Amino acid sequence: MNALTLNHATLTVKHILTALRQNWNLFWMSNDEIIDRQQQDYLNAAVDLYDLEHRMRNVNKLFSHNPQWMAGQ
Repeated sequence: MNALTLNHATLTVKHILTALRQNWNLFWMSNDEIIDRQQQDYLNAAVDLYDLEHRMRNVNKLFSHNPQWMAGQ
């Protein structure tokens, strides 16, 4: 086994462990934490200031309304 094969196997194991760790963390996160993470990922994907502002408006539109149970209806 040469060094290239060993490095490839090591990288593959690291990728698998990283994926398992991320999925394990998602398993224990609350719904609000998952939504917050998704919103942050969406905002972080902006390519410039205008895109960021557009994305911020979209997030505000989607999540600014209160559920009916909070409004007392």
